[in-house]
Amino acid sequence: MTAKYPTINRQPTESSSSRNRSAYWAYEMCIVIDTNTIPSVLNPDVSDHYEFRPILDWLDTHKTKIVYGGKTYKEELAKMPRYYSILVEMRRGGRAKELDEDSVDRVQEEVSQKTRHKKFNDQAIVAIVIVSRCRFVCSNDKRSFPFLRLTTLYPKGRRPNIYTGRRNLRLLYHRHISGRCGPCSIC
Repeated sequence: MTAKYPTINRQPTESSSSRNRSAYWAYEMCIVIDTNTIPSVLNPDVSDHYEFRPILDWLDTHKTKIVYGGKTYKEELAKMPRYYSILVEMRRGGRAKELDEDSVDRVQEEVSQKTRHKKFNDQAIVAIVIVSRCRFVCSNDKRSFPFLRLTTLYPKGRRPNIYTGRRNLRLLYHRHISGRCGPCSIC
């Protein structure tokens, strides 16, 4: 698998039928990919890559960035050096954005105070979503979904959409991602 992620600059069309859908080409959108899903997105040899291939295609063909950051998230990534190096290369190419570690860690501590539950171990994902104001998460950790959907954790109650496989293809349309994440606050 090559680690090159080309930037495609597409101009929105002005036809009436596509005006609303194509306007998103002018923005950069962001996505948070849970570390448990990164191999499924980036490695075609993983058994469930078919379910997450649309995310990789979406990253390649749209002005989209992966956002990540915080000590916990980076420690989990360090356990997967192959994918960490791909993410670093994507960051150098402008396809990923690393958030300020202190900001993410501070918010993660606040989230940990609000969600003291043994089944929830993805406070870092919630913190990344809050700091970046991203509204789109890719994950296959079903245990964390009820917590990721808690509106009380997010400013103004704006919880993220969660992509869990091909059954969520409709989420890749701009109208499901936009809000504060079109463009997100850090892109």
